[in-house]
This record gives sequence, C-alpha cells and structure tokens, in this order.
Amino acid sequence: MQKVLNKIAVVGPESTGKTVLCEQLAKHYQSTFVPEFARDFLLERNNVYTQEDLLFIVEQQAILEKKIEQEANRFLFIDNDYINLKIWMQEVFQQNNAYIHQMIITHTYQLYLLCDIDVAWEADILRQNENNRDYLYQRFEEELNHYQFPYVKISGIGETRLQQAIEKIDLHFK
Repeated sequence: MQKVLNKIAVVGPESTGKTVLCEQLAKHYQSTFVPEFARDFLLERNNVYTQEDLLFIVEQQAILEKKIEQEANRFLFIDNDYINLKIWMQEVFQQNNAYIHQMIITHTYQLYLLCDIDVAWEADILRQNENNRDYLYQRFEEELNHYQFPYVKISGIGETRLQQAIEKIDLHFK
C-alpha cells in the first residue's frame, strides 16, 4: 500500500520564520522538511549570483525535494518553493522565466502556509529586503491567488505561530 504524502510549502518574504516553522512542523508531525537549497549555495558564493544560478537553484531544489520526500511521513514541509524563485527572478533581474513558471505549475502542493511579516527582522549576509517585506508579502499573496493555490496565512510569534499552523493544517487535512 502506497503512503499518502501531503506536501506543504512554507512561503513568504525573507526573515518570516519559514525555516524555523518547517523544523517545528516536521518535528510535531514526526516527519521531515526540505531545506532551501539556495541558502547554502549562495553562502558558498558570498551572495553573488546570476540568472543562470537561479535556474540551477530551481533544478537542485527539485532534486532535493524528490530525495527527501522518501523520508517523509504523511506530511512533507518545503522551506520556500518555486514561487519564491519566480519573485526573486522578477525583482532582481526584471525577468519572467518560462522554466520557473513550468516548475510552479508542475510542482504544486496540497497547501501553502504564507508567513506574515509580524516577526522581527533578523539580518544575515543573504537577506536584502528589510524595508520592503510588506510589498513582497503582497507579491506572494498575488502569486498564490494567480495560480489559485490553496493557502492560509500564518501569523503570531513563537509558540502562537506554530499552534496556528498546526490548527490550520489539521483543519485542512481532516
């Protein structure tokens, strides 16, 4: 009997707690999560990249997801997704990319958790958008609506944020 795997993408602007939420949810549901490939890739390159690098990141994210999904138990949490890369390509390079669009429509998830910007900004070498998180949050919401993907908004700090995510996941998959 094949196990049912529900894939949940955790999306939103920089520094909205996506990675922490993925880790917490994977632990709560006794499963695993797919980390954001771009983070380690860009750290190795001191955050210097090209459009071709973004396409490489898309490919590697898909490979990583396929590999890790074998370890998942009922839920697989994805730390960011291809919508993030579409927005990134548009904002940094003012380009739309057919390959990224194709990845978005062929790698859909059963639920998207859109993380609100109500958590404090934490600077690091990769983050560049402290002053336009509200704009980027709106961009994520526009894209989720454009593709008509099922999503819920997640807000709150710490345990409140986690409990809200758990409640919305349980309600969605009951």
